[in-house]
Amino acid sequence: MSSLISLPTQWEGMPETFIEGALLAANLAPAPLEPENWLPLLITGGVEEDPMPEVDQESREAILNRFQSQYILLIANQYELPEQLQPASGEVTDAQQNLAEGFLCIWQIIAPMWENVAASDGSFRMLSGLLTTMMLVMDEEGTLEEMKVAGVEPLPATDQLFDA
Repeated sequence: MSSLISLPTQWEGMPETFIEGALLAANLAPAPLEPENWLPLLITGGVEEDPMPEVDQESREAILNRFQSQYILLIANQYELPEQLQPASGEVTDAQQNLAEGFLCIWQIIAPMWENVAASDGSFRMLSGLLTTMMLVMDEEGTLEEMKVAGVEPLPATDQLFDA
């Protein structure tokens, strides 16, 4: 089982669980993604600032090392959520909400990259399922309502999404 990133004491950005989700989304990009495009969002949580803050060198190295180790685990089909993010009670925890928020923060950069990608139907289903799960974690009621309006039936049993 993997563990969360250890950030330097001077880190003033988003929590480790947010970063785990953000890195997961960045690792799902269909093409290499320059860290400069997403690293500042790990400080601001997705809020655009002018000028965007810079990530200090020590934090940058820690984040990019975790990004690389997560990528290696994903490619080897050995990635597991860190223990703090594992499903346990059927209830969404603050840590899991941070994970989803981080994922969706970076997904906004990645989504357009997938529009012109020729991938298998299975890959698109996997991405759709992961994205839907993250959206449900962030806003279960709103996401279910959007799905209902779109004609999705049956609606997912959200109480089972995070059951162990």
